Amino acid sequence: MHRAFEGNLTPESINYTCDELIEYLSQSEWNDRQNRKIDRLTKSAHFRYNAVIEAIDYDPLRALYKNQIQRFTSCDFIKNN
Repeated sequence: MHRAFEGNLTPESINYTCDELIEYLSQSEWNDRQNRKIDRLTKSAHFRYNAVIEAIDYDPLRALYKNQIQRFTSCDFIKNN
């Protein structure tokens, strides 16, 4: 929260009401905790590869289709059985 508060002290932030500032700081804290949790769990999982969906090479020789991969990442197939 301290980092968000320090980073938010700009002339534009004067327009925040007390409620908006508290909401912003709370949301920043929640986001920071979630990001740290994801980082911690990712490190403790000891994945073999450090890969992300955005780095997939959609070369035609690989027969990977961006539209299909994006549908898989949404996990709608699980919801639809």
